[in-house]
Amino acid sequence: MNNQLCKIFTKSALLYSIFLLSTLYSLFCYLHYGIPFSKMVTSFWDASYWNHSNSPDIFYEIPIRAAIIITIGLIAYFYYKGFKLLKENCVSDKNSQKQLMLNLMKWAGIIGAILALSIPYFSIDMFGYINRGAQQAFYGTNPYTTTVGELPFWQNDLMFHQHWLSNPSPYGFFFNYFVKQICLISNHHFFIAFILLKGINLIIYLTLGIIIYSFSQKFEIKNPCLNLYLFLFNPLLLLHSIGEGHNDIILSFMLILAILALYLTKFKWLTLLFIAVSVFTKYASVLAIPFILIYRYKKQLFKPMVIGAISAIIFAIFVATPYIGGILSPLNDPIKIKTMFDDATLIESSMHGFLHSTLKFISH
Repeated sequence: MNNQLCKIFTKSALLYSIFLLSTLYSLFCYLHYGIPFSKMVTSFWDASYWNHSNSPDIFYEIPIRAAIIITIGLIAYFYYKGFKLLKENCVSDKNSQKQLMLNLMKWAGIIGAILALSIPYFSIDMFGYINRGAQQAFYGTNPYTTTVGELPFWQNDLMFHQHWLSNPSPYGFFFNYFVKQICLISNHHFFIAFILLKGINLIIYLTLGIIIYSFSQKFEIKNPCLNLYLFLFNPLLLLHSIGEGHNDIILSFMLILAILALYLTKFKWLTLLFIAVSVFTKYASVLAIPFILIYRYKKQLFKPMVIGAISAIIFAIFVATPYIGGILSPLNDPIKIKTMFDDATLIESSMHGFLHSTLKFISH
């Protein structure tokens, strides 16, 4: 039954999922941005097809909206079918578990690769990430004090997209430094920066899957492949993290590494360092710091705590140095600082924004 399950599962739920996800994103790629089928390949390489004047506008296109809702519904349906199949047919022996795990990872990689080539549709925050990186890499400006809209002739540079043109960066120091390096590596090519960001998200996503599977085995959970499947093929997580390319996956990854480091004797000192990376990506993970400090205090992990705190402070100084002077400068507009903090705590940001847009999209 185990080998039969692997065969049936691979050929049913996962194959349909990859087909439906491909169809979904093909619809958006062509119809969302008005890209003709004959220009599919060149549109990925030439940002002029989906930049500036070609900003997405599909929320009032009834046929497209109906097709998208039906497609998302089918993806959710096959996701549920896969869950039901795995739950009712637990794989017990290790060889079959390994075979099924490899099948799941393979299909997740294929689906993820397709999504990595897809243009974001519900949210274009990823274009904003590239905006922040490009203005640093090629114009030498501080994203906390200079907005993209203030750059002369920004419209002529295809690295820039019409996203938060009048807003300073709401992201942490590390993330702004990170996207700057991505843009430098891209050598001023939008497509390369786009694929690098999506590719890193995909690698992180698959790595999280491996972590979930490994620790499910470590804690002797009865059906570790079910846990792996529930994470890797969750439509919301796939679309949000890979399809949309949001940076929440980086925040989550670092937060999970911080928690795992608490359980690894030789790496306990890395906990606060990982937390620092997570916080300086997006600020929400700062809420985890008190709980981790309390846990360390109760376990009397004072030496790792001190070493970790020193490491986190050094890291914070390193990533903050290029930006903090401009933020604290008396010449900086206080309205920009307020806008930056307002945007960083926006209720509709990231996952909230994805859900908000989805519900608004359906209600229309």
